[in-house]
Amino acid sequence: MLIRQPKSLGKRLFINFILQAGVISLAALMGLWVTNWLLSNVLVEEALKRESAHYWALLEESPNAPMANSLNLTGYLLPRDERQIPPGVITELEGYHELGGGSFNAVFLEQRGEQRLVLLFNRSGVDGLIALYGILPLACVLLVLYLALWASYLLARRTISPTQALANAVAKLDPKRPNSESISAAELPNYADQEVLQLAETLSRFIDRNERFIQRESAFTRDASHELRTPITVISMAVDMLRSTTEITPIQARHVDRIDRACVDMEELTDAFLMLARERETNTEYQTVSVNELVDEIARTFQEIRGSENLIVSVRHQQQLVINSSRTAVKIVLSNLVKNAVNYTEAGAVTIVIEDNAVSVIDTGAGISEAKLPGLFDPWKAESENSRSGFGVGLSIVKRLCDQFGWSINVASEKEAGTTIVVKFL
Repeated sequence: MLIRQPKSLGKRLFINFILQAGVISLAALMGLWVTNWLLSNVLVEEALKRESAHYWALLEESPNAPMANSLNLTGYLLPRDERQIPPGVITELEGYHELGGGSFNAVFLEQRGEQRLVLLFNRSGVDGLIALYGILPLACVLLVLYLALWASYLLARRTISPTQALANAVAKLDPKRPNSESISAAELPNYADQEVLQLAETLSRFIDRNERFIQRESAFTRDASHELRTPITVISMAVDMLRSTTEITPIQARHVDRIDRACVDMEELTDAFLMLARERETNTEYQTVSVNELVDEIARTFQEIRGSENLIVSVRHQQQLVINSSRTAVKIVLSNLVKNAVNYTEAGAVTIVIEDNAVSVIDTGAGISEAKLPGLFDPWKAESENSRSGFGVGLSIVKRLCDQFGWSINVASEKEAGTTIVVKFL
């Protein structure tokens, strides 16, 4: 679906000015056309009808009464004045008619008995009067209206200019290092309205507060990265020392392996949390990642740890997939998906399929009911009441990392038939 690009306030105001000017001009032209039509047709015809009635009254009093003979009106009485009628004048049709040429371009005919009255009228004079007393005053009125409209436009531009200045200042803010002073009230025009000044001050305080929050968060992630990794490193070194001891029993070796796996899980979880706490664009190191090699490494790890005769972890390389991204993020996402599949597949197979720009993790485990799918990526959602543990935070981390890096993740599952999760590296 196409998204409509919003217009700026200034552009909207200018379009509004043009529309208003156009509507005024159109209304004025329509009014002038209607006025011209009324004067040239209806009123002229009505005037000639009255003149005709007046001359018939004069003729009743005096049969030899002279006809009109002025600059704009000339009368003829037929058959008395038939020889004096200019050529081309229609004398057969009664009523009002317009003629094509000549100075007298309108005719009115009325017959009473054997006599016919012909009135010729010069409409050019009416058109001139319309131009003089209609168009000229209208042009003056339109000029005044346009000047008033232009003044209103300039005043409105001045009114919204502080808002535009504030919007431009906000748009120019550096997201990495925003400067609250650039949008303070002191940087706005001195004629800015109170509401705009209040908005600028509120934004400035918000930026200052947000900057302090970001600084505290950065300090926390920096300290947490050091303080969390230190004990994990100590425990990992202790595990290596215990393994090098020859006096360790098989039972103790299993406990040491559990401690080692817990250290690895804790280290990956710490990396995931710290990565989610950082800003992707500034703090994530990108590199060329061979997904095939990474998946082989993950599969070997889980096969050694959880694999058995009843559970097989395997890889199908349908494509050679190489992406430019964070290797840590890719490993965390795929490791958590495989780990989740292994945990919920007591017997069967977990297959990792590398496709074109995507990786699928397919298990033959218990599957997930349709009612549970919407909450699959919520933390600590249990599949059933008798589960030893829920989905934990693993899938929640997977979803958040996919959202952060712009990857898509889709789940298809059927109860007692298994689950397929597909990650597409867009």
